[in-house]
Amino acid sequence: MRKFRIGSRDAGCIALGSSYFGTTWAEEDCFRLMDRFLELGGDCLDTARVYGAWFNDQYGAAERVIGKYLEDKRLQGKVIVVTKGGNPLPQSIYTRRLSRGEIIDDIKRSLDDLRLAKIDMYLLHRDDEDRSAGEIIETMNELLSLGYTSGIGCSNWRSDRIREANRYAVEYGLRGFEVSQIQWSLAETTPELYGDDTIVCMNESEYEFYKSEKFPLMAYASQAKGFFAKGAVGGVESLGKKALERFGTEKNLRRLEIVKRLSEEKRISPAAIALQVITDSELLPMAIIGCRTIEQLEDTLSPANLTSQELEMLRKG
Repeated sequence: MRKFRIGSRDAGCIALGSSYFGTTWAEEDCFRLMDRFLELGGDCLDTARVYGAWFNDQYGAAERVIGKYLEDKRLQGKVIVVTKGGNPLPQSIYTRRLSRGEIIDDIKRSLDDLRLAKIDMYLLHRDDEDRSAGEIIETMNELLSLGYTSGIGCSNWRSDRIREANRYAVEYGLRGFEVSQIQWSLAETTPELYGDDTIVCMNESEYEFYKSEKFPLMAYASQAKGFFAKGAVGGVESLGKKALERFGTEKNLRRLEIVKRLSEEKRISPAAIALQVITDSELLPMAIIGCRTIEQLEDTLSPANLTSQELEMLRKG
């Protein structure tokens, strides 16, 4: 598997997401899912302080499940962990939380819940454009000097703000952001369609930044809520309301038909097809996958082996 740099370590190009760990999912099911992911060659878990907060305000719910798993299995330091902090409160997504105190408090709580001495990569979950990027970079470098994390990055930051932050870092001899998470899948969307204008979705200008700067990126929601996995098997009517609202555009529906045809002709998984379009991109990203069951995980990670011509056909839609 192609490698992707996370802090001071090399990871595979696919991470297992944990959005629903510690909520409606039983702990033992989460443990089995992580077991199988590692058995299949995975080595990176992606989580966030806010995961779980939309269920009874259980901040750190996903981190606690992962922390218990790593401790019980004696995998601390062996599995690469990425987590995020500084997220707005779920009930008030426009209330920014990127003060020095809030960032430091979040990472301390994450370390406690993950049962780790140091996090491999710590990302800011959202931006706060009322604060200078330089002020935020100063705080992130403090996390490095305190030994709380091996690497720093951002999630849902526009490329112009990443540039601003990293220019400041260069000017003052600091470390800049090393990784960025952005919403990106074969099914194109926008923050407006997503229903959340605090996120950043891949578009032409963002793509050009990551390409020209060769900036490392992690693609979240890389499976578009099962748009291709479900749609290619059960038809458009099998897709949930959220998936249709976010991804049901004319172009994406054309891509769905191509995925369905390739899946039937080559007898390969629609989920694996959609994932390969991202992982085999010229941007060389890491893709974050979210699976509910071991069957879904195995299906997603099954080989697709699409040709360059087939990949290009899908990208053009």
